[in-house]
Amino acid sequence: MKKRLSFIVLSVICAAPAWALIDDFDTARNFLTEGVAGTDWDAVYTSGGSSLQIESFSGKVRMQSANTTAGEWGGNWDMNGDGSDDVSPMLLSRQTGDFTAITRFAGINDYALDHQAAGLVARDPDNSEGENMVQSAFFSRWTGHITWNVVDHYRAGEDGATGLNVDRYCFMKMERVGNVFHPSVSQDGVNWVPMMAGWTRTDMPETVQVGLFHAMFSSNVGWTDFDFFYAGKVVAQVSGNATVYEEGQTSATLTVTLTGPTPTEEVQVKIIPYAIPYLYTADDNDPNDILLAGAEKQGLPLTLTFPVGTTQQTFTVQATEDLFSEGLEYIGLKVLTYSADANYNRQLGQWVLVTVIDNEKGAVLIDEGDGLVTDEDGTLTDSFSVTLSQPPAADVTLFIETDGQITVYPTSLTFTTDNYAVPQTVTVKAVDDAVLETDPHTGTITFVVSTTAPAYEDVSVQALSATIRENECGAWGYSAFDSNQDCSVDLSDVAEFAAEWSLCTLPYMEGCVDSR
Repeated sequence: MKKRLSFIVLSVICAAPAWALIDDFDTARNFLTEGVAGTDWDAVYTSGGSSLQIESFSGKVRMQSANTTAGEWGGNWDMNGDGSDDVSPMLLSRQTGDFTAITRFAGINDYALDHQAAGLVARDPDNSEGENMVQSAFFSRWTGHITWNVVDHYRAGEDGATGLNVDRYCFMKMERVGNVFHPSVSQDGVNWVPMMAGWTRTDMPETVQVGLFHAMFSSNVGWTDFDFFYAGKVVAQVSGNATVYEEGQTSATLTVTLTGPTPTEEVQVKIIPYAIPYLYTADDNDPNDILLAGAEKQGLPLTLTFPVGTTQQTFTVQATEDLFSEGLEYIGLKVLTYSADANYNRQLGQWVLVTVIDNEKGAVLIDEGDGLVTDEDGTLTDSFSVTLSQPPAADVTLFIETDGQITVYPTSLTFTTDNYAVPQTVTVKAVDDAVLETDPHTGTITFVVSTTAPAYEDVSVQALSATIRENECGAWGYSAFDSNQDCSVDLSDVAEFAAEWSLCTLPYMEGCVDSR
């Protein structure tokens, strides 16, 4: 019997729903008191709890609550013991079919506060017989990430990535492909680390509510800020090498291609430079260090107009010169689309990184291709290559370390004035351990620079993540017929089944398994 849930819908748009949504939260609004009328949001939803807040201001939205939950293993959602369910507050859009939803963590009241979670949710709008949803969030007590699968009001699955600190992996994404919901996290909004293979939900309808949620799991009051929420389909791709040098203020040309249905109306593609928080100091990865040709000035967005019949255009990004010693910089470019054609109105494009190479300070340049992927069987290895941005005045040695999930060879590289620009290759291989882990899971590669060369002293190198495919029994679940869970259905399973049955002659006796 499914559990019935009484609920309160604070505001719902009854007119035609918005099928794509772009909100940078630049407009001040109290969603709890004002609702969503006149916005592109579909609904505000909550039931019970206390100290609730969903309010946008100064380019952020604050989600706050106490005594709220995103689901419990036992199906008990009553946090304060008053006999009614206390469901976390949610700000929801509406998406049909495959979609991509992205947000970015922007602040929290207390990392150590028990037990705060906030992030993305995809939810069945009809909860008359219990909540059905998939959630992907950071969990502040771990300063890591977690994903939940809620089926008929019960938390039926959980997975986590506690090593991916939310201060660094501040971007969160959820994608729907058919019946599978894929949660992932990122440091920069471009390179994504999957949290798990994905939750398969054949019970979820074609149209679901997608948005932000906040939960406390205690009587403590907690709040979390997000600085944007985008949801829709990816209808534009960007290709080209976006590496530019301050020396000579070099430029690079990138190509934007519309990949959705043939547009029936003019399409505008907005390209927005953004800073990558938490990775560097405030002076680094500054959008003002690049200029998009045609924009009003450095650091400002560029809008490309695609007339009907046009599906491809190029744009140029150029480095700007300054006197700061910044080293290697990464500056993001958001890509968003707008049009009277619904297929391109408020939709998403592929985001890219611009690499800016400083001329005041050296940088370690790493090329990992499409991302590092390896498996525990040892049949799949990967590699990355390393060079320096400018000749060093003395030898530069790069020591390479891992977290134990993977191995690298060699474990150190040395660069001189003669070979600094010659790529040196490092091979990555997964460690085949006997531990059942998530498939896939990740391994981390870190770097330490040792040199007396002034341009490379105190140079930091961004850590790399490698995706590892698991090979232990049970990583993909167990067959219902695999009684002993050894990933083999044979006579031993029949024997175990028979042994359990023979223990009990009365099926309702305590401790018995009803095997009829």
